[in-house]
Amino acid sequence: MKVFTVCGIKASGKTTVCTMLISELCRRGYNVGSLKDIHFEEFHMDFEGSNSDLHKKAGAEPVVARGLHETNLMYKSSLPIDRITEFYDCDYLVLEGVYEAECPKILTAHTTVEIDERMTDKVFMISGRIADTIDEYNGLPALSPMTDIEAMADLIEKTVGEYKPEKLAKLYINGEEQKLSYAAARELALLMAEKNELKVELKK
Repeated sequence: MKVFTVCGIKASGKTTVCTMLISELCRRGYNVGSLKDIHFEEFHMDFEGSNSDLHKKAGAEPVVARGLHETNLMYKSSLPIDRITEFYDCDYLVLEGVYEAECPKILTAHTTVEIDERMTDKVFMISGRIADTIDEYNGLPALSPMTDIEAMADLIEKTVGEYKPEKLAKLYINGEEQKLSYAAARELALLMAEKNELKVELKK
């Protein structure tokens, strides 16, 4: 499975880029899944007092709510990206608003300042609203989904390889297991060891 993420400031064109790329990749015969990160504290897929909510409160996890037209799989916490990707079996997985994913990134923006603020070595394409006014930025192509969707999909086919989830580590803090990427766990363990704050044990 190949995975890429579309990131950028609010209203910079992320959803338009995602939906038009999904349509184009599907047109080319690929099976495409998507994941939308929702940065809204009050967002819930369920509501207080529903039957599925009562299942969760009784201790079930996960809880599946199956309706006549859709099925929702619910956990009590926000899962790590690598855990979520295990649910998918498709050719491409399109992520929207997922900054922490270790995969190729399309960056959307209104201005070059916004690009500079969010630039990483994973970015391979600039898009969104700013792509209506520039053709490239610091050597990266700037492509608009409204006029360049085929070129965008061509570049994705050329650039995005098979997704390799980060190696996970078991980090024990005061006897409690914490599941983190190995790199993040190692950094945290070293920081805590330096400060002598906690007894930390790290295992691969």
